[in-house]
Amino acid sequence: MMYLAVLKQDGGCDYTIACGEKTELIIANSDEEAIQDLSQRIEENYSGMETSLDSCELYRISEVAFNLKAINDAISQKNKDAIAKRKESEEKAEFERLKKKFG
Repeated sequence: MMYLAVLKQDGGCDYTIACGEKTELIIANSDEEAIQDLSQRIEENYSGMETSLDSCELYRISEVAFNLKAINDAISQKNKDAIAKRKESEEKAEFERLKKKFG
């Protein structure tokens, strides 16, 4: 299973979005194993005074299968339809203009 840990340090800093925040991917066989891995990472990397954490959240990630080709095909078709519609509108306007001009 995959987990995502969102780590936030004390204080942060000025003028930077997400300063003092970090995400880490954890691959583990159980929640307990993920927590153990995260605990070890915190001990190794965030136990000093300047690196201590204010909060930490752990999320279990689920994989969701989807068809990217179908999404891209639908977007492509939508764009083609919009171009065709715009072209037809322009041609109709040109037709009306010529109809007025030449009766």
